[in-house]
Amino acid sequence: MSHKWNKSTRLEKGGHRIFQSRVQPDKWAIADNSGYYPEDTEDGVLWLDFTRPLRVAVEAQVLKASIPVTKRGEEYTTPAGADAIATLATMFPSWRIEASEITARLVAALAGRVEVDRG
Repeated sequence: MSHKWNKSTRLEKGGHRIFQSRVQPDKWAIADNSGYYPEDTEDGVLWLDFTRPLRVAVEAQVLKASIPVTKRGEEYTTPAGADAIATLATMFPSWRIEASEITARLVAALAGRVEVDRG
């Protein structure tokens, strides 16, 4: 399937880029460096899944983050860095972020906003 894209945004230096669908502007796909456009990557088109939260945790003093995505209706996550999560939180302020309280403070400092999920 051939896709058309409106624009792309780099999430972090040397990292993932997201692409807005021209046909469905509320849909965004993500691409790593294995291909320029999402359909050219090793993973194929991975759509951002705004129904699930971005996840951020600090483990052994290392920030671990993941972005929820779907491919052909199946749920996956893709790893990300703090810059990517901060960029997504800024671009999509209603996207929920799931984080511990200490991690939420870090993300808030990076993105300017965060909701703490204590569940």
